[in-house]
Amino acid sequence: MFELIHGTPRSELYRKAFIRKWDVMIETDESPQGTELMAVVFLGVRAFTDSRGRTNRKTIETPKDRFDKLELIKSLMTYLTPRQFMTAFPITKEYDGERYQIKDYYSTMEMMSTFNMDVPIGEQIDDFLWDYRNRDTERFQLEIFGALSDLARAKGLPTPLEMFSAENGIPLYYEDKKHKEITGPIHIERVDGEYVHNDFEATTVPFKKPLPDYLKLV
Repeated sequence: MFELIHGTPRSELYRKAFIRKWDVMIETDESPQGTELMAVVFLGVRAFTDSRGRTNRKTIETPKDRFDKLELIKSLMTYLTPRQFMTAFPITKEYDGERYQIKDYYSTMEMMSTFNMDVPIGEQIDDFLWDYRNRDTERFQLEIFGALSDLARAKGLPTPLEMFSAENGIPLYYEDKKHKEITGPIHIERVDGEYVHNDFEATTVPFKKPLPDYLKLV
């Protein structure tokens, strides 16, 4: 008889490695720097962005705990120099950003040319992350955005995306992963200081299953 063995999710392995490295780093009174700092930041980012095991961890953490941990990792990024950051998170090798009006390798290098490569990024970390092209750091920013949204919902407040929607007149679509449905468009308006959801145009449609790789429309 065979027994199915469930391995430890990679995100949990990254989390434990992050804690070990963090403990080593804080044993000294000096500011974090060098390869130890790079390792701590890398492991911290991967602990939150690796796809396996994330759902279970989110269910046992409060939105505030999750947000605080993400902000801790981002604060450590401020001690990295652009050169160290690029070593830990290599720029994605995509070169057609101008064609599609998105950031790519060239736009990232252009942004980095405005920085001293060997001086810590410091308070410019938000601008730096926004213009940096790397899938791990982009997913990390999405985790922060998601944590902010969860924190807002827990307090009964509109999420950053809902506020942006109301200010710019852009409708939203909501995804229900449990029932595999998408509902929208939902129009959000600010009335007397309150955010009102208007779903008069909304419809609900099921997810479309992607075609297998060996099939294509003709």
